[in-house]
Amino acid sequence: MVEKELNNSKLDNEVVKIFKHIKNEDNFLLSGGAGSGKTYSLIETIKEIFKQNPKSNIVCITYTKVATNEINERFSHDNLKVSTIHSFLWETIKQFDIPLKKSLLELINSEESKIRNPNNNGEEYFNEFNEGIDYKEVTNIDKGIISHDAVIELSEYMYKNYKLLCDIFKDKFDFVLIDEYQDTQKPVIEIFLNHLNKSDKKCIIGFFGDSMQSIYNNGVGDLKNYTNFKKVEKKQNRRNPLKVIELANKLREDGLKQESSMDSNAPNMNDGKVKQGSIKFLYSYEENYDINSLKQSKFFDNWDFETKNESKELYLTHKLISQNAKYSKLLEMYDKDNVFKLIKSIKKRINEDENQNINKKETFKSLIQKLQLNDKLDKLDMVEKGRYEIIKNESFDNIKSIKSRKEMLEKIEDMDEIMALLYKSISCLHFYKNKDYLNLMEVLNKHIKIDSVKKKNKIRNTLEMFNVNENKAINDLFHAFKDLFGQNDILKNIQNKYYFERIKDISFSEAKNLFYRIEEYSPYSTQHNVKGAEYKNVFVILDNGKWNQYNFECLLSDNAHASSENVLKRTRKLFYVSCTRTMENLIVFYQNPNDEILNNVKKLFGVENIHNL
Repeated sequence: MVEKELNNSKLDNEVVKIFKHIKNEDNFLLSGGAGSGKTYSLIETIKEIFKQNPKSNIVCITYTKVATNEINERFSHDNLKVSTIHSFLWETIKQFDIPLKKSLLELINSEESKIRNPNNNGEEYFNEFNEGIDYKEVTNIDKGIISHDAVIELSEYMYKNYKLLCDIFKDKFDFVLIDEYQDTQKPVIEIFLNHLNKSDKKCIIGFFGDSMQSIYNNGVGDLKNYTNFKKVEKKQNRRNPLKVIELANKLREDGLKQESSMDSNAPNMNDGKVKQGSIKFLYSYEENYDINSLKQSKFFDNWDFETKNESKELYLTHKLISQNAKYSKLLEMYDKDNVFKLIKSIKKRINEDENQNINKKETFKSLIQKLQLNDKLDKLDMVEKGRYEIIKNESFDNIKSIKSRKEMLEKIEDMDEIMALLYKSISCLHFYKNKDYLNLMEVLNKHIKIDSVKKKNKIRNTLEMFNVNENKAINDLFHAFKDLFGQNDILKNIQNKYYFERIKDISFSEAKNLFYRIEEYSPYSTQHNVKGAEYKNVFVILDNGKWNQYNFECLLSDNAHASSENVLKRTRKLFYVSCTRTMENLIVFYQNPNDEILNNVKKLFGVENIHNL
């Protein structure tokens, strides 16, 4: 443990306060608003712990792998372990084979557990798990494989019921520091603030985060139900200009009021003074107002939407982005699929079949007839019927994993094989067009053995063909690069064949536009995806996009009863996160505000910053 007195006058006041709590062996929470430098304080805390006692053992838990990499790049030490929560908890329990198996069985057979009993008939499940328990992406209880959510639930259950596990944990770690604590699931907080207390040994838990930035549904949000920690507030703001700080303070609900940094080198300072910046609220009563035309107006003078990370255009949903970024047909194919609804109906009937009379080895077509689902089949349009023809004679076992979900287009790691191949192809085209040959060769060398002049010429000709003609279909791009990458067997997989059939006739420019959005070569992003980022200029479009989990109208009006308290809180926090990405200029756009909304907006933005288009 850290025992020495602080002797470093360069430490932030908040870090000094943290060490006073550490000296008293108290858990602590550093709460700071957007742009306050919480990650900097986290790194400084780690450094000072090792400075005072190099033998300390610290685990730093982050929400994402990106955050893990960022911390490792900024500081490393042999006794520092930086990990995501799922990986870390699994590492702490996986070696305890007998209690692990026992706990998993107890949870499977518990009605309160979210880990599903494979016995659909309600009978008690038993499995000796002779091959052990493993943690992977996809759950398969019969094979002893659990995934993300099960790791969290199983870990909490074991720490709750095994004091020895708590003792072992505290023997190994002196400090647990949790970054972005508000996004951490409640069972994880229970482990660290409740269950570990069964052990009398010492381990200090530190939290870093901001309750106003808890925008994900499964996070704990705040620690108001816990008392065994000391709170430290970090009020400075190093990112936002004064106008945005003032707006953000009006949105906060926890009493924390940010102020400009005293550090003259902070990004939001200029010649020793905080930048003023600008905020504007634009509105229109014109139906379906053209956002692209608005971006050409005087309000966006000197905004650069072409340079990566210069200006950002934020929407609530991917569907709203796809309409402006021009990949709406591609998104629709992954979002709407009546053939998949048929598959889903059969899976539901199988799960409800107590006597297991449904044979999953039967063909898709025969099960539709057997389960009398022909009415759903009749509702397929001509294009969907074409896709149905591809898989109708396949066994249901072969096609049951076919999914229709737009999330496949949100992250590279979630894409199916077809989109992944297109993604590689468009990456090559992008680097070729921009003469970025270093990155081009890096992608090519991963997939192609370039061992002859003939192959070089083939690659060049393929790239040039699509570089000059973006009107070709995905079908053309796919087959050209399938051959180039040596993935000629890819369509032998029935699921890949089905996915390809859905999108093959769409212009490949839609796939390119999607690639540009994911890689941030375009200005578009969802309001959720920019958390933690910062941009010179931010343009926020307030449109619910038919998503009833958010309600911008109720947020900006006094009509709070028209929406649930949770929806209002969720909307306020997302709006706060969106606005506080701004380093200089913020513009917010709203369609068809009523007088009540405008009166409230005047209080937030000031009359002089509101403009009717």
